[in-house]
Amino acid sequence: MIRSFCILFWSATLVFSCAFASSNWSTPKPIYESKNVISSDIAVNCKGDVIVVWQGSEDTGILASFYDAEKGGWCSSAWLSQDESHIHPSIVMNDEGDAIALWTSDKGIEVSHFNPLTKNWSNSVSISKVETTLRPSISMDDGGNAVIVWANKKARQIQSVSYDATMRSWSSIVTLASRTFQGYFFEESCEYNQAPKVQLNRSGMGMAVWQVLKGDLYVVQGACYDSGSQVWGEPIDFSWKIPCEIIDGNKVGPLVDNCVNEQGIATVVWNEPSFVCDMVKYVEYDIFQKARLSWSYTQIASPGVVPQVATNDAGDAAFSFFFMNKRCLLPHKTGGNSDLNNLGVFGDIIPFESRSGIDKEGNIITVWSDYTKDEVKQYAAHYCSDFKEWSEPYCLSSTPFESLGLPELDVHEEGHAAISWSVYDPVKKRYKLNVSFYYPH
Repeated sequence: MIRSFCILFWSATLVFSCAFASSNWSTPKPIYESKNVISSDIAVNCKGDVIVVWQGSEDTGILASFYDAEKGGWCSSAWLSQDESHIHPSIVMNDEGDAIALWTSDKGIEVSHFNPLTKNWSNSVSISKVETTLRPSISMDDGGNAVIVWANKKARQIQSVSYDATMRSWSSIVTLASRTFQGYFFEESCEYNQAPKVQLNRSGMGMAVWQVLKGDLYVVQGACYDSGSQVWGEPIDFSWKIPCEIIDGNKVGPLVDNCVNEQGIATVVWNEPSFVCDMVKYVEYDIFQKARLSWSYTQIASPGVVPQVATNDAGDAAFSFFFMNKRCLLPHKTGGNSDLNNLGVFGDIIPFESRSGIDKEGNIITVWSDYTKDEVKQYAAHYCSDFKEWSEPYCLSSTPFESLGLPELDVHEEGHAAISWSVYDPVKKRYKLNVSFYYPH
């Protein structure tokens, strides 16, 4: 169980180590060009194979490309859709190389399956024909079973479908919660954090989390899932009632995230607006025992917004949050106290433009966009759990301010990782989709 620990302050010291230098990252490779910013997602498996999906804004539609680690090269890009209304691509992949790409449109949600033997993609399948409000969340277990969770804009519901890899079929739509929101802040970069989240562990146990409106207040809710039976549990309230914030006339609730390890422990994190500041809180839930490990709601940081969490099977966790445009990342070890000297503080950045992951040893990789007056830089840093030190931030790219980085990161439990992001070429006046790999020592 991850024990509670003290409030974090922005004055914490960041310790750098030369043990993890830029040599861990491959040279960024552009795999696509467009006249507009490119939205993407990325996944990596135990072999080092990588799949990237992205929105081809210039030519319209959704594309994907596969990196074969054994052969050390990229396959040709494949069109998954050539409909200009298709946006928000996502990708999940297991260690066998089975993968599912997902995207949305004003007509609903569609998916395509990747066959690791033939390296081919299936024809797209329509999952939902109702417009969704926010980006759907998808997760896959080791057997290739998958689950998708999304917010239904018209019905004001949290809904889900499941994929049975044995039967190669999708279930009918299941409603997990109703009256889940009154309005959302529609800035695209916010959608990742305001949307419901779902995650399965390797065995197929999982949890989805979302925000539900009760009167004028919000509550963080979740539900447990078993891919073996494809059955969802009843909704669970994880928080007390939370005041909403009014943005552009909409009642905006807490931002939520969750992670589930192989022991069936779900860590749910959220921010709570208050009259003084935003607090970041988390709670752990044992999916097998159907019980909280602690009835207390542990405060991580005050103030702090846009929380994210990543955990591993050993009980290590990486909590991240933001304060005054600074990104703060805290490694935490099960059964021990957090050392504030190991708090990573990075900035000045846009809170939504960052991602983090953790491997089985407790090492953390984080990537983010760093903005100045004239340029935007993509940075990465690594935390070594053995030495309890952060690497010096490594600059992956630097481009004029026209670029919106929006990095996407996937970290495998064995320690290797892949990142995709969009950069602007001022000479060609075009955007490039870059990919870089991280190789642990």
